[in-house]
Order: sequence, then structure tokens, then C-alpha cells
Amino acid sequence: MRSYRSPRFNKAFEKLIEPVRELAREQYRKFAENPYGPGVDFHAIKGTKTKDIVAVNAGTYLKVQYRALGVYDRKAQEVDWFWIGTHEEYNSILKRL
Repeated sequence: MRSYRSPRFNKAFEKLIEPVRELAREQYRKFAENPYGPGVDFHAIKGTKTKDIVAVNAGTYLKVQYRALGVYDRKAQEVDWFWIGTHEEYNSILKRL
């Protein structure tokens, strides 16, 4: 599966502290190897206006969980990642999708 990082994702990624960015890089390596592998938690977000929103586990640092969100094109087997941040922020974003 191919994936791309949007400018919005890159901006959010750069705001993360370095230990969290490193965790996210490691999670991405796992995703690239096997999107459905253990610890990746690649899944569709249900109940949104856009049917193709997906999420992955981006890691945990000091007991704070991080997630990434993307738009999944099933036919092309591609994900365009548009956001990364804390699970708390993730819950807030999901309410608006």
C-alpha cells in the first residue's frame, strides 16, 4: 500500500517533539511492512461524512497516545495522511468529520 503525507500532515508532524516523531517513524515502518500487522491498528473510521477516513496508532509517549488520520483510496490502495497528534485531539477531530 502506498502512502503520502500532505502538507497539513507535515506541519502537524513537525510540531511533535522528537521522541514522538521517532515513535511515529517506527510505526510508519511497521505500517509500510504490513498495514494490518500487530500494533499498527489500521482501521476505517465509521460514522463520518467521508467514508474513506482511516486511522493508525502513531505510538505512545509518557502515557500519551498518538494517532494519524488519512484518506484511503481503496481502488488505488493509497493513503493520503492529513493529520497526526494526540488521541485527545483525535477524538475532537472525529467529532467534526
